[in-house]
Amino acid sequence: MGPTQNEVRPRIPFFPRFQILSVAFHLKAPQNCVMNFRMISVIIPTFNRSEILARVLPSYLSQSDLLEVILVDDSNEERHCTNNQNLVRGDTRLILFQNHQRLGLTVAKNRGVQLARGDFIFFGEDDAILSSDHFKILLDHQRVDDADIIGGRKIYLRSEETVEEAIERARHTKGKHFDLFFMEFRCEQAGDRDIPAPFLQTSSLIRRSIFEAVQFDESYVGFVKGYCWREETDFYMSAHEKGFRIVFCPHVIILNLPIHSGGTHLLSDWQKELWIWKNNFYLLKKHKKHIRHTLGNPFPILILEIAYLLRRLYHRLRNHLWSVLCRGQKK
Repeated sequence: MGPTQNEVRPRIPFFPRFQILSVAFHLKAPQNCVMNFRMISVIIPTFNRSEILARVLPSYLSQSDLLEVILVDDSNEERHCTNNQNLVRGDTRLILFQNHQRLGLTVAKNRGVQLARGDFIFFGEDDAILSSDHFKILLDHQRVDDADIIGGRKIYLRSEETVEEAIERARHTKGKHFDLFFMEFRCEQAGDRDIPAPFLQTSSLIRRSIFEAVQFDESYVGFVKGYCWREETDFYMSAHEKGFRIVFCPHVIILNLPIHSGGTHLLSDWQKELWIWKNNFYLLKKHKKHIRHTLGNPFPILILEIAYLLRRLYHRLRNHLWSVLCRGQKK
């Protein structure tokens, strides 16, 4: 399973003040619902983002039904390693495991699951903020829907955009939630009811017992060790293939901050595109029977891969031309 971990347990209080974003839809719990507390283990893989992690972490710690937050640290810079060690001091719910060498995202997630003690697992992100009552609402809906996996919306906050503006922009997103030709989930799109789903965005609430049958496929890699693409789609599709019930709950929101450092931002655009295409093709090959017979997509995987490649090239070139035009206007 790789090198051993250094465990850092909290001792003295440490936390910056942070205004938690209240963007959740508050729902009434079912009358026959018996609430169990301290059920959820949160797992957050992180890489060289200690300052951003300190900003978003309070939104996880403010949630009800929280047992622990496990930070799996792949950082290779001493500054971030030290910052993360200081960050966990002062709250017994925080546990830090630092790798002696970089293991990558899928390995970090699987290691976090092995360490978790909760009845449910929630995969957080080191650049994402949870809406208020996020866990409570997901648990309420999980019980009503009898879901094995349940997750909500994700909105990507743009530079110089307020939270309210981002939510309003996402509210006007039209179309279907799931594109089964490109295997994509339009996670910003709003909705008025829970719906069955073939896959979700990265952060969702998952029954702990599911990991006895499904783990993250550690074959998903990039040209730089540790970067992934499609690994979460692969996990959801593997669970869907085994008959686990996946539900999209539009009543909670995760807000992704506009970040330009750490994570995949260390790669060039074309490096990222190369491993995106590679991992997408691996996903299509691995799940081709499920995609055709269960999801009802009749196209050969080569056609699906070429279409995906051309679509990404189109968006990449369009965004590049737009940025060039914007720079020209500023001059």
